[in-house]
Amino acid sequence: MKDFPAIPATNISDSIVDSESTEHMICSLVTRKAASCLKSGHPMSPLDIAMMTLNLQKVMAGEPALQPAQDEVLEKTWKGERAPGDPFCAPEDSVHPDYIICLENGRQLSMLKRHLKETHGMTPDEYRAKWNLPSDYPMTAPNYTASKAKAARARGLGRHKRPEPVASLVGA
Repeated sequence: MKDFPAIPATNISDSIVDSESTEHMICSLVTRKAASCLKSGHPMSPLDIAMMTLNLQKVMAGEPALQPAQDEVLEKTWKGERAPGDPFCAPEDSVHPDYIICLENGRQLSMLKRHLKETHGMTPDEYRAKWNLPSDYPMTAPNYTASKAKAARARGLGRHKRPEPVASLVGA
């Protein structure tokens, strides 16, 4: 439990520890851990909080901590609820006018490409292949694309200027 501040070392068998102070300390440690996980964007599930509380009570009583079942460890994802192969939402529901929902973790983004590379280490093609998406599945929100295209047209991008005929330059 590296996230917790150091607990002063005391010999529990030599001293009488009242249960209220122990319960208060356990509650404080669990609350700090849950708050730090929530702040980092990876909230603990209620089951994780309960297991942590039980483990701390056992450790304080001098008993070995509970170990989660191997199947439970393998199936957990960072959200704690969803199986690894399931998308966060249905692919057909992931494209909205102002944002696109990442099927990996459910974040709402206007541009998906950079998020995929930095957070999940995937290219857009790998992402489309993993979730069986069509090759024309957008990587940017439709309204974002439209506003960028409008701004580019206003600056004159996309128009080819015709070169002036050479004869008019020579005759001058």
